[in-house]
Amino acid sequence: MKETEIQRACLEWLQLKGYFCWRNNNTGIYDPSKKIYRSFHGMKGVPDIIVIMPPRGTFVGVEVKGPTGRQSDAQKAFEASCVDSGGVYVLVHSLEELIDDFDELDTLLSQQHGADD
Repeated sequence: MKETEIQRACLEWLQLKGYFCWRNNNTGIYDPSKKIYRSFHGMKGVPDIIVIMPPRGTFVGVEVKGPTGRQSDAQKAFEASCVDSGGVYVLVHSLEELIDDFDELDTLLSQQHGADD
């Protein structure tokens, strides 16, 4: 399965489950009228999908790779900054991996929320 197909499946599953999430384009976008890619001015290494998890609004970055895909140095740096700042970062190669990760994350965040009350 192509990386873009995995991204689409992951995003659709997250939306179906009711998560506040979106696809974060972090490359230049093709302008067909000018037949060029518009330059990208955002932060490098930002994950493909951004999720805000209830109940506390935990930031989750989801980086999606194809079966043989690997993180770039910029993606690894973003992951470290995300985790160091209290966010969560997951690297997935399939929808099944995402579902497993979010099942674990839901359980963990629910337990933390219960302990905070």
